[in-house]
Amino acid sequence: MLNTRRDVSGSLDYSPVGGVREPSEKEPARRERSYLLQTLCRVISILIHYFFTACFIFMTLEALHMYSLVAYVVKKDGMFTRVQNTVLGWGLAAFIIMFCMCFEYDNYGGEYHCWLRMDTPLLYGQYIPVVGSVIMTFTLIEAAGAADYKPLKG
Repeated sequence: MLNTRRDVSGSLDYSPVGGVREPSEKEPARRERSYLLQTLCRVISILIHYFFTACFIFMTLEALHMYSLVAYVVKKDGMFTRVQNTVLGWGLAAFIIMFCMCFEYDNYGGEYHCWLRMDTPLLYGQYIPVVGSVIMTFTLIEAAGAADYKPLKG
């Protein structure tokens, strides 16, 4: 017959051996290790979300750079310098992630995986920036492909 006991988190634990287990001196260490793993998982989840968002931001910046050269918006070297592109790409992704973290910090990291919890509003913090970036990228690429502009003088 299975007996029940409560583990560190307070949930019921089933043991094939009889008796309720008394708390041991290892439980505070076990709680601390569990907290550290949860924090590490949350940090990994935030970093994955950041880098994933940054990839789409850089894709949009590349489309903007291509459009500015093909459509002769600028004479040469694109609209932004290399440093401006880098700061804008990483900075915009950081702003988006910080905004999401302000409202949904607890929903980073899941029970069984270190990713966003897909059953929470944090899902919109992932989809809205990515879909917006993809729409802008396709629009800029289409505009650059249809460009029949005269080169700038000078």
